[in-house]
Order: sequence, then C-alpha cells, then structure tokens
Amino acid sequence: AYFVSHVKLPDERDGTLRDVTYFGVADGVGSWKEYNVDPREFSHKLMEECENILLEACHRENRDPGGSKFRRVIAPSEILAQAYERVKAENVIGSSTACVAMFDNIRHQLHFSNLGDSGIIVLRHIDSAVAGSLKRDKLTPRIERTSDLRVAFVSQQQLHSFNHPYQLGWIGEEVQEKSSFKSARDSCTTSFHLRRGDIIIMGTDGLFDNV
Repeated sequence: AYFVSHVKLPDERDGTLRDVTYFGVADGVGSWKEYNVDPREFSHKLMEECENILLEACHRENRDPGGSKFRRVIAPSEILAQAYERVKAENVIGSSTACVAMFDNIRHQLHFSNLGDSGIIVLRHIDSAVAGSLKRDKLTPRIERTSDLRVAFVSQQQLHSFNHPYQLGWIGEEVQEKSSFKSARDSCTTSFHLRRGDIIIMGTDGLFDNV
C-alpha cells in the first residue's frame, strides 16, 4: 500500500504557505492469512489515514478553533503516529511495516520515519566533473560510460531477527506483554539533503530483497 500527497502548509518560521510533498509505503504482514485476516487491510488503511490527516490539515480554515495550530508542516513520525491511532480506533486487525517521508521543496531536504524493513534508497549522478577523486571513474572513458548513478543513501532497517521486522499492529485490544508490535516513536527518523537529479526509491522488502 502507498500514498502520495502534494499539499500547501504554512512554514512554522514565518507562516508563509509552501509546497510540501508527502509519500509513504506500508507492507502488510502475510502471516495474518493463517488467522483468516487479509494482510492488505491494515496496511491500506494505515496509508489511507496518513493521506486523510494531510488533507484535513491542508484544508482546515485558519478561522476554525485551533486552525492555526494544526495547519503546519507535520513531521512524518507524527503522521504515522496519528494514522496508527486511527487504524486502531477503527478496529482494523493486522500489522505492517511502514515508511513515511516528506520532501521539503524549499530546503531540498528529505525527512522520513521508517519502521521495519521498508525504506528508502537515494541514487545520485556522480559525474567526473563533480565527483571527488575517490569516486571518480578514471578507467572508463566518459563517452563509454552507460550510467553514472551511485547509491548516495540507504535507510536503516529495524529487525527483531531475520524476516521478523518491527511493525505496527492491532489484535483488537492492547497487548500488555512483550510483542512484535511497536509504535511510531520507535521508528528510525532521519533527514537527508538532496541534490538536483537525485532519484528517490521508496519501497518495501518485496522490492529490496528481490531486485
């Protein structure tokens, strides 16, 4: 499951509206099939609520009570936390990994929160004209190079053990004893500066483990 939202939200520094792009992915845990639960329901609902939160924040009028408080740029971890609470409130059974990101079009910053084994890879064009001496391809003539893309950043995975990722989940009631379920505050939250031409790949382990 995924979402992409382009919204205008006020900058906390001066209140001016600016374009912000949010996007996210979630991967339902397949073992829920053993309990006759569709693994897609939880992940799809989680991404749906992430988008709903952004649309509500974008369209809430300033004259509404508390409007100025909520019409602001929202951190990915906060979106993930609010969406998770909404999914639990609607009693959607299941669990999933999740990654939610925000691209700051003004400052060229990518901010994201990742829980589990989904994540982000950033590819960057490393040309001989801009690359440092350690990364410069000195052996292949420039005219013969078919690709100058290099991995500039890889997000961190969170695993309990092999094939056992951190996940957001709900079984119909709060789990008191130790479980695989985590909260949004357990996510790995990171910021990364982007350059013009960078390629952002966000995906689940289904992509990264097989491509």
